[in-house]
Amino acid sequence: MSSIATLTVREELVYRVLPLDQSFTENYAGIFHFQFWRYGEWIDIVIDDLLPTHVYEGSRELIYLHSTTKNEFWTALLEKAFAKLYGCYENLVWGSMTEALGDCTGGLTEILTNGETDGKKLLTILKRGLEMGSLFGCLFPPPSNGIFGKAGSNGLVGAHAYSVTSLLKVKTKSGDEQVLLRLRNPWGHTEWKGDWADEDYHWNEAEVLEEVISCHATYKKDGASHSTYKIDGEFCMPFEEFLRLYWRVEVCNLSAEVRIDGSWSLEENTAGGGPQYPTSYYLNPQFGARFTVTSDCIEHDGKCNIIVAVLQKELRIQDNVEAKGSDFPKIGLSIYRAPTNSSGAQDEYFFSKNKPVATTPECLARRELTVRLRTEPGDYILVPCTKSPDFEAEFMVRIFVDGEVDAKRLPFNH
Repeated sequence: MSSIATLTVREELVYRVLPLDQSFTENYAGIFHFQFWRYGEWIDIVIDDLLPTHVYEGSRELIYLHSTTKNEFWTALLEKAFAKLYGCYENLVWGSMTEALGDCTGGLTEILTNGETDGKKLLTILKRGLEMGSLFGCLFPPPSNGIFGKAGSNGLVGAHAYSVTSLLKVKTKSGDEQVLLRLRNPWGHTEWKGDWADEDYHWNEAEVLEEVISCHATYKKDGASHSTYKIDGEFCMPFEEFLRLYWRVEVCNLSAEVRIDGSWSLEENTAGGGPQYPTSYYLNPQFGARFTVTSDCIEHDGKCNIIVAVLQKELRIQDNVEAKGSDFPKIGLSIYRAPTNSSGAQDEYFFSKNKPVATTPECLARRELTVRLRTEPGDYILVPCTKSPDFEAEFMVRIFVDGEVDAKRLPFNH
């Protein structure tokens, strides 16, 4: 639900997943088709118009996702197409918003957790990402009482995904400036009850100085001002409060400039394991990337904003069986500055003498793992790995940069 709500921030993304050449009236045949991104290709998923229902309080209603508008069914049909893509509805339980956004856009996804990302860096990522058209969502910690789906005293729902729709800078009557984050609850109700909430007194004496919305956004807030009270699930909260309360922020960057397939293979002797295995780590597939700064970069300080991701080929898609996130092998990613005049993969000696300029803090069992860095342009070496040697899997390396990039698989010349 949250991924669909986030997708609607940009209308053209919805129509990419839900093609407009179909309706309930013209040439209606009782079937619909949806399109999802799978490892560099858009695939068509065809479903019929039968949706699961049950009897609730004497009337028949949809069991799963449904709209508050009785005759609106596109969200329920989209959910059914997702269920078919993943095998069944049960496989969607506790699914990741970032994975769903990746499936719907082909974007490069990342997860930023509280405690690992400082406030200044997170604010910069949000502002820059919105300016570049990235999609954002967030979650607050699971409830300590174990009761899910209920709001706490502050109005926030634990372990529940919200869309991030904009950043605001406001000026109070006293002259102080405050940064606010605007969030949307996909339920369409249940909102933040603290400072700067809808109808909060702070709005009576505030002036909006700046609002950063996704540069391609087609969604706009209803009402003449941000203080207009409307139970629509959308609200503002102080960024400082958000930093104190949030669990993680999920990002979908649109879209990666480079995609290269790879694999850890015993037959090809490319399953070298993590850096803790120095005698075999260098055998992992190595990718060379040359980054160049362009004149249209957001900052003009000669540096590049780079995001590199390793996307594992989905087990439950490949084998058509149920697979939980823990079934993914634990993977990692490191980025090294390439030596001068080097054109091939590096050997054991290079990795023993050089530290990565950026790396994942640990190997994790995720479908997609991301490294973000801001650095000088030039030549770099990307090394994806599994935690342990001799573990086979297929993957895709994806690169996003606010400049230009030329990347390729590096051959072993030794």
